[in-house]
Amino acid sequence: KINLLITLDCGTSSLDIFNKDLSKKISTIIIDHHVSEMNLPNVYSIINPNRHDEKNDYKNLAAVGVTFMFLIGLRRYLRENNFYINNNFNEQNLTSYLDLVALGTVCDVVPITDLNRAFVKKGLEIIHKRSNKGISTLIDISNIRHKPNVTDLSFNLGPKLNAASRIGDSRLASKVLFSKNLDEIESICRKLKLLNEKRKIVEESILIEARDQALKQVNKKIIIVYAFNWHDGVLGIVASKLVDEFLKPTIVISKKEYDAVGSARSIDGFDLGSLIIMAKQAGILIRGGGHKMAAGLKINNNKINTFIDFID
Repeated sequence: KINLLITLDCGTSSLDIFNKDLSKKISTIIIDHHVSEMNLPNVYSIINPNRHDEKNDYKNLAAVGVTFMFLIGLRRYLRENNFYINNNFNEQNLTSYLDLVALGTVCDVVPITDLNRAFVKKGLEIIHKRSNKGISTLIDISNIRHKPNVTDLSFNLGPKLNAASRIGDSRLASKVLFSKNLDEIESICRKLKLLNEKRKIVEESILIEARDQALKQVNKKIIIVYAFNWHDGVLGIVASKLVDEFLKPTIVISKKEYDAVGSARSIDGFDLGSLIIMAKQAGILIRGGGHKMAAGLKINNNKINTFIDFID
C-alpha cells in the first residue's frame, strides 16, 4: 500500500523503470544530481540541478546536497502552513545533519567549492563534536587522533562505509550512521574495517591487470580497460587510481557472459557523464549515466569495440 516513493542519487535516466503502469499508482519524487537525457521519466517530480531544462548555480551539488536543499524547502513549506504549530511538533534542526551532508559531498567526487564548501566546513565542525556515534566510532577505529578533515572523510571513513555495498551488505552503512546502540555500532564498524581490507586485496589484483592495459594507451585521450569477471564493486576505485596515475579520464569494464558493466572517472574540465549519455542515446549502451566526474554503464560484450571507437 505504498503511494509515495522518493529516490535519492538515482532515477533521472530510469525511463524503463518509471514509465510503466506502476508509476500511475505510486507518486515518485526523484532527488538526484546526475546529468539528464532530453527525455525524463514520467513521475510526479524530478528535483535535479542537472536536468537539461534547468538553469541554476547548483550543478556541482552532490545528491546529498540536493537532498538537504529539498529538506530546507520542505521545512519552510511546513512552517508557512503552520504544520508544526497545528501538530505540536518541534521544527527539525537540519543543521545537525550537516555531518552526513559533508561526508556524502566529499565522497561523491564533486568540487568542494561554493555551497559544497560551506556544507563541508560546517559539517566537519559537527563531526568534531562527535554527535553521530557511528561517524565517531569509525574515526576511532581508523586511528584518527586529530581533528577530522576532508582527507579523512575521503580516504578513511568513505572507503569503509562504501566497502559494505562494494563487497558486503549495503545495509551496514546506513545502520551504523543511524543506530543509537553503541554495541551494534562497534560491531558494524569492525565488520566495515575488515570488509575494507578485503576490498583492498580485490582491488589491487585488478589494478595490476588494468594498469598493464592502460600503459598501452598512453597516447589516447581516454583510457578504456576491460577483462572478464573483474569485481563490479571496485571498478570505480580502480578507475580513480588510473586517473590519478595517468591524468586522463578512465573507464573500467568488467565482462560477464553476455553483458558487461563499467565505471568511469574523469578529470577537471571534462564532462564524462554527458559523453556516456551520448553513447547511450546512440544505441551503443544498454544503460548509462552519471555526472561530470563519475559515471556508470552497462553494455553488450559484442559492442565494446564499437563503444571504444565512439569514445575515441
